[in-house]
Amino acid sequence: MRSSRSGSSSEAARPSGVIVSSRKYVAIAVSSSPAHSDRSRADRRSPADVAIATEYHRGAQAAANAAAEGAAMRFGGFSFGSWHESESHGEVLAQLVELAVQSDRLGLDSFWLGEHHFSRHGILADTMVMAAHIAARTEHIRIGTAVIVLPLHNPVRVAEQVAIVDHLSGGRVDVGVGIGYQQREFAGLGVDIDEARARFIESLDVMVRAWTDEPLVYEGEHVRIAAEDAITVYPKPLQQPHPPLYQAVSTTPASIDLAASRGLPVIVGGPTDVLGRAPEVIAHWRERMRAHGRDPEGHDLPCL
Repeated sequence: MRSSRSGSSSEAARPSGVIVSSRKYVAIAVSSSPAHSDRSRADRRSPADVAIATEYHRGAQAAANAAAEGAAMRFGGFSFGSWHESESHGEVLAQLVELAVQSDRLGLDSFWLGEHHFSRHGILADTMVMAAHIAARTEHIRIGTAVIVLPLHNPVRVAEQVAIVDHLSGGRVDVGVGIGYQQREFAGLGVDIDEARARFIESLDVMVRAWTDEPLVYEGEHVRIAAEDAITVYPKPLQQPHPPLYQAVSTTPASIDLAASRGLPVIVGGPTDVLGRAPEVIAHWRERMRAHGRDPEGHDLPCL
């Protein structure tokens, strides 16, 4: 089993995440923005930042409990590029890259990137562009998306981008995808949020088939590739049949069941009420995996 992840620190920048992976579950304890050794910057954290960080520490404690039970763990980092007016956008992105580079030098297992749009909470609007840059600056660390908001994208283009970065990184890509939940992001990109679940299901199908089917034909409500327009997507990923896939879930049974029905490991996190319930969510996922005739053992289960 390949276990997950957590962040570490350097003099240049301190990681915004700590990912703890176990045979039972993986936990990532993250702050909502990068921590700074500069006291004046630390004092600028908003009450919301503090509240989020406090909630995330509950998840870290759950991970510590797993460690006490003898579960194997690996460590990694996570960031979506939180921005404060005291820094330029370029500085935020450079710090994110430095976090990944230092994590690689320190021998951490993975570094995960989160997609957001139109928000200071996260200015990393394109995870695959950043993943490609990090791949060029690192040697060993795995590079994950947590997550690509799949309904906001053309799934064929996502498949192409992932495959290219998989080759450029030497097969170090992990792909986390999610349905999305922020109305502003959907409205700003011209996608009806009420269609998010249906679009996600179709887009996930198309993305996987783009990596495996030759030629690719698909007839869905939102994605259509007619037989007369059948395509073959190049390049295929280096990792075969495709890079490891994960689905972000909330605490809702429908969300968890959707991942389990496809045999996908889950990424737990996001809204602050989720991380503290990670053991509950993962227990439900394991139950639903068995109900769908799938083995829940041997999976990485990132929590952030």
